Amino acid sequence: MLARLLPSVGVLLVVGAIAARPAPPASAGPQLVVVVWDGATATLGAVDATGRFGPELAVADPLGAGGRAALAPDGRRVALTVAQPGADPASGARLLLVERERARVRPLVEGVDLRGRPVWSPDGDQVAYRRHDPASGRDELWTRHLTTGATTVLEAGSSGVGLLLVGWTATGPLVARFDRAGSWLALAGGEGQLLSAGPVRDFALAPDGRWVAFSEYGPRPQLGLVGPTGVLRLAVPGPYVHPAWTADGRLTIAGTSEQLTPLALEAPVPITTVAAAPGQVTLPIAWSAGGWLAARTVQLGADGSVVAERLELVGRDGQRVPVVLPGVAAVLGWSEE
Repeated sequence: MLARLLPSVGVLLVVGAIAARPAPPASAGPQLVVVVWDGATATLGAVDATGRFGPELAVADPLGAGGRAALAPDGRRVALTVAQPGADPASGARLLLVERERARVRPLVEGVDLRGRPVWSPDGDQVAYRRHDPASGRDELWTRHLTTGATTVLEAGSSGVGLLLVGWTATGPLVARFDRAGSWLALAGGEGQLLSAGPVRDFALAPDGRWVAFSEYGPRPQLGLVGPTGVLRLAVPGPYVHPAWTADGRLTIAGTSEQLTPLALEAPVPITTVAAAPGQVTLPIAWSAGGWLAARTVQLGADGSVVAERLELVGRDGQRVPVVLPGVAAVLGWSEE
């Protein structure tokens, strides 16, 4: 069944830009693409290796709800959800297509669920998204083909079953299902694999599509892996998991000073932790092909609570570059130029 689940190989009045300008010239290094919400707009932009944020385009988001966004495989387009005034964010949001180089926005789909992150197909031709019917309590997953405009339903859940798009492999979109019996992972419309009797989160698809990592929090945090050999859960040395894959297929998690060797020996893929200073934890978010890491570093209080956090870029030499952004940011990934 796992061989079937995972492949062996890998009304918003202002739709367009309200503060648009041409994207900056391509730089010699990678850029971190982010969306920043300031309570009135959603601003798409890129962060360079010095930590400088360059806004590219802003879209009106009068509710300041903070939607969801996904970077296309080519790094040049973004699928972005924004709320609409007077509409239920769970059923009345709008899915937009943002073309970074042209600083252009066009609407794709009305009536989407703001809480569901869109997912791109590997070829960049389709975007998957979630709808929700408040009356029936049903989640539905759909795709929109960007060339033909065709929309297709991937899966319609039953009442009380939550659906979440995890990623898109060569075999098809991956879906997480949540119900009273636990958390499941499946190819859209297919049989599911039970991951846990409780909730899981932080899904991360490996570059080759063979493995999906996830976080599970109970009496002690655990790293979960599901792939060709089934489901594996490993206790981690710290308060957080937050898995992220490198471009060459290594898995990284938030680390502490404790040794990781026993964990790494049990795992079917190489696992490392991201070091942090005492009293801090660094949560990996996205790795560039050249080895740059975008991460959130949190400062912990004496009781283990988070007292401060910051976005950082971590270079291959371990140098940390702080990033200051004008609002709440979502990191979409790296654009390799």
